[in-house]
Order: sequence, then structure tokens, then C-alpha cells
Amino acid sequence: MYQLTVKETRGLQTWKLNIGEKAPRCPSSFQSERNELKLAAIFFPDNSLKELFKTILLESTHNYFSFQVEKIDAENLKEEETQTITIFKGMDVVPDSGRELVLHMVTGQFLAPAVYKKGCGHFHTPGGEARPYMIKEWAYQDELNNVLGLKAVDPEKLKELNKRADKDKGENGINPEKLFEMILEGITQIFPEAKVTVRKS
Repeated sequence: MYQLTVKETRGLQTWKLNIGEKAPRCPSSFQSERNELKLAAIFFPDNSLKELFKTILLESTHNYFSFQVEKIDAENLKEEETQTITIFKGMDVVPDSGRELVLHMVTGQFLAPAVYKKGCGHFHTPGGEARPYMIKEWAYQDELNNVLGLKAVDPEKLKELNKRADKDKGENGINPEKLFEMILEGITQIFPEAKVTVRKS
């Protein structure tokens, strides 16, 4: 039995379809764009593949998808022809208060880390509050990391990196005297005949 697996190139959703006993006449792996799926959903004859494309177009907003055809063992064959793995949750689901989140905005951007606070009902990010109507969906940071196979560095390494960051910040901080000299130099270049007097207290 051969199985077709379709994945979002930059997403998490996956769909599977059993396509029969014979190997299809196509590459074992390839990529396709959303517009191509739309054309296939219109012009393909009515079959399970066409229905799969329709399902993908309904469930995903991504523009690029990867396809893979592989032979599978009949004993491990699942009864369901399609399978969707969903980590992100819609705004109709209220996240746990205080737990770190990844926000997927309606603009297509991702904001992280974010925290939902039950007391005020707001989503807080390092840049301020994220407006709920601008959030398309959200996921728990730890669950997303597990799915993607991402692991944070150990606490000792993180402590060392934070110290290094603080040191770099101090070294690269703004020097008031240097800044004043740069401004003074700029004024002199713009007004070469001007006489600038500096009074130091």
C-alpha cells in the first residue's frame, strides 16, 4: 500500500491519504503551491485525492506544501484516510493563565513569548498587550517546542548567556559624551561657518 503525506512547508498540519497498491507515476517527494492545489481541486475528477486538496484548502491558510509518497506496511495501515495534527488553538479556547504562549497574528506574524492573564483577560508580550481581535490562533510554547523537537539550553548555560548579554549591553551602551560629539560634528558639517561654543560644567 502506498500513502501520500502532505505537510505545510512552514507549518505544523499534516494530512495523509492511502492511494492504492500501485506506485503512482510521480516523484516520491515534491512541493506545490496553494494556487496549484486550487486548480487541482477544480479540474481533477471526483476522487479521494480531489477531496484531500479541498480539505487542505479549507483547513490551512499556508501557501506552500510538501508532498511525499511512501510505501507502508499493511499492518500499520490506519483506518482513517486523513489525519490532521493541530497544535494551535482558536480564540474560542481560553489559554491557561500565566502559561507561555506563541501567538499567530492575523497578519501572519508570530509573537512570543506571550502570557494570558485571567485577571485582566489580556495577552501580554514584551512589546505590550496584543489585541485579541488581531490574534488568529495560539499555542502553548512548550507543546510547540515538543512538536518541533526544540529544547531550551540547560539552566547553567542560560545563566551564563544572560550574564554575557548584560555585559555586552553595558559595553555597547550609549556614551553621552560620545553622542554629544557626534551631534556637534554633524552640526559643524551642516553649518561650516557657524561657531559652536561648548560650555562644560
